[in-house]
Amino acid sequence: MEGEQPDPLFVRHEGEIKKLLDDWPQYRGWQAEAERLQSEREILDSQISELSGMLHLTASQVEKVPQLDLSIAAKERLSTLIKAYDHHRSRNDALQAQLEDLRARMNAVEQQCALLEKELVSEEAFRDLSAKRQEKEKKSLLEADIRRGKQQLSRLKKMADEARKPPVLFFGLALLFLMAGVWSLLTGQYLFLGVFVLGAIVSGYHALKGKRNPFEEEIRALEQELEEEEKELRNWKDGDTDWHEYERQKQLRENWKQLILKLEEGEQNGRQMQNRKQRLEAEERQLLAEISHFRQTLQLGDGFRPGQLPDAFQLLTDLSGKLRERSRIEKKLAQLSASQSAFAERMENLWSRLHVNWPLRQEGILLLQQACAEQQERKIRLQEWEKKCAELEEQLQLLESEAEATDKEIKKLFALAGAANEEDFRKAGSLFQQYEKLTGQLEIIDLRISREDLERLERIEDVSIFEQEKQKLEEKIAEKANALRSMRKEAAEIRFELDRLEKGGTFTEKLHEYYSALSDFREEAFEWARFATAKRLLSGMMKRLRETRFPQVLNKAEAYLQSLTNGSYVSLHMGGEDGRFYVKRRDDVLFAANELSQATAEQLYIALRFSLAEALGGEFPSPVVIDDGFVNFDIYRTEKMARLLDQVSESRQVLLFTCQQPMLRFFKGHEVKTLGAIHGQELTGSGNISRIQP
Repeated sequence: MEGEQPDPLFVRHEGEIKKLLDDWPQYRGWQAEAERLQSEREILDSQISELSGMLHLTASQVEKVPQLDLSIAAKERLSTLIKAYDHHRSRNDALQAQLEDLRARMNAVEQQCALLEKELVSEEAFRDLSAKRQEKEKKSLLEADIRRGKQQLSRLKKMADEARKPPVLFFGLALLFLMAGVWSLLTGQYLFLGVFVLGAIVSGYHALKGKRNPFEEEIRALEQELEEEEKELRNWKDGDTDWHEYERQKQLRENWKQLILKLEEGEQNGRQMQNRKQRLEAEERQLLAEISHFRQTLQLGDGFRPGQLPDAFQLLTDLSGKLRERSRIEKKLAQLSASQSAFAERMENLWSRLHVNWPLRQEGILLLQQACAEQQERKIRLQEWEKKCAELEEQLQLLESEAEATDKEIKKLFALAGAANEEDFRKAGSLFQQYEKLTGQLEIIDLRISREDLERLERIEDVSIFEQEKQKLEEKIAEKANALRSMRKEAAEIRFELDRLEKGGTFTEKLHEYYSALSDFREEAFEWARFATAKRLLSGMMKRLRETRFPQVLNKAEAYLQSLTNGSYVSLHMGGEDGRFYVKRRDDVLFAANELSQATAEQLYIALRFSLAEALGGEFPSPVVIDDGFVNFDIYRTEKMARLLDQVSESRQVLLFTCQQPMLRFFKGHEVKTLGAIHGQELTGSGNISRIQP
């Protein structure tokens, strides 16, 4: 019991030891985190050095970068300044180009003005040309008036001719009224006679009145006016005037005036453009001053142009972020270092309190875990001993109570047996046992020996036969006794082994191994049951397919195989109970599938797959996918396979994946796609895909 007592130091510091062991994974995590942060800091240092080199910053300037204003507002302000500067620069350049274009156009206009001034005549000469032009216009107006008068005279004469024609209507009416009057007179209709006479008088008056022409006076006045105008035209004197020159000089003067107006307008526009240019240059200088001030606040040199400042600002932002990240990592490293130091200090203090000299590393933790396991085993064994002692004490109390009851019973038995002491009682008991034994033997003998046996026994004269039989029975009893002793010995050894296992602390491990093995057995049993179920389902399906679809599959597979082997193999046969395939050659020789060459076996496999896909296509429509299935074929077999693929592709889609370049020449008429990369992973080989669509 004393050797099983746990170490008092471990018992006293059990809580601290448990906490230290619980915190050990966290300590290992701190170490891994510190190593990761160290590598990240090294990467950040190289990136910070690269960025500071790109920005031409010194070490002191780099340390001040996190203090710079790199906010979104500052970025927006810089972007606004750069955009305004670029806008002013573009406007200034555009205005300069407009000024240069305006100057070129003004020079061209001045040259045109100089050329026009050379062609212009003097003002007095132009006035003479204008006066002559007015006289010419008057003559033209007079000629036009004469032409219009002659035209009007011609129209009047035509109208007068029309007016001189006799009025046939009025004469007809007068004649009609006269005839009606004669009829009235003859018939005695005097009332109508007066009416008819009045109508004849009126019609005759209008007929005689129409003979006078009202256009004659107007015609005579117009003829007289035309004679006067023609007389004036005949008396008109024409001067030597070049009318085209007047028109040219007039047009030249108009052009000259337009050019002068353009010059004045251009000069005004030039002054306005110059003023705008001066304002833009002043605003540009102001923007440059603001940009220079902003650049100084960012600690950037004068070598950075305004267009480079956004990129520099982004680099500064990245640099500031990396500096802050490095600062955060350094703080985290300091915290981890402090935590590790505190943990190491706890380990050292615990080692000193436990009076051990273990290393402050993982080896020390392993030694501590082993020591704790040993102390735990001692504790468990101590608890078991204490439990057994308690059980023994209970059994002792029970035995004492049973002993008291036994003494009472013994006294009662002594009284019943009439014995004075235990020896007399034993003798009486022995005699009683012998009596019962003999009685029992007698009963057994009575049961075993019948009357016939007794009569037969009386007839036996030699007793040696019974002695031999008795000796044989005694030998058998001895053998059984030896076997019983050996079995008891084995049972004692097993009990000893069990006791040793329980006391040695390995029983729990064996029990754990037993349950682990039991769990593995159950998993494997479940897996076996799953496969057995799948096998049973597949067997049922195969049986159904043999009865329904398999003849169709075999017929189609025979056709495909004949096509692939050029008729070398003519038919397929299914074995009896073994379920093996046999192929009949052209000379009626049967071959098992495993007796064929590899290429021919693959042709058989492909024929079966294609025939099965066609047989099940109605219920399970799906494409045929082949991944480099013809690597063992020669050129002849490959060409046959390509023809078969063309035939199959008429009814279903066929996808052929291959990395063999020679395969492409068999599919020139089909769509061929080359796969270069899938999801960012580069494919090895050429990676050709031939997709044959129906």
